[in-house]
Amino acid sequence: MTETVDLALLAKLAEQTLAEVRQLRKEVADVRTLALQSTEFTRRMERRVNELKDDLELMLKSELMGQLTNVESRIEASIDGLSERGSAIEAG
Repeated sequence: MTETVDLALLAKLAEQTLAEVRQLRKEVADVRTLALQSTEFTRRMERRVNELKDDLELMLKSELMGQLTNVESRIEASIDGLSERGSAIEAG
């Protein structure tokens, strides 16, 4: 049983194959574009997180230093008050 294949059928199959290959290339290009966009987005997010980390560290340090300065001032005021009271007791 021999099957004859004419050129018209081969041409039609070749056209279908070319159309599918073009579609696949387009899809691969779309995937590549999306992958590059995702990579760039990830890089930007990493930069933002690092910047946020730096900002949070600076804010935390500033807040702690402010609180520490406040406590030091209160301690010094208390010590000065106690010194004055001690001096008054010694003089009196």
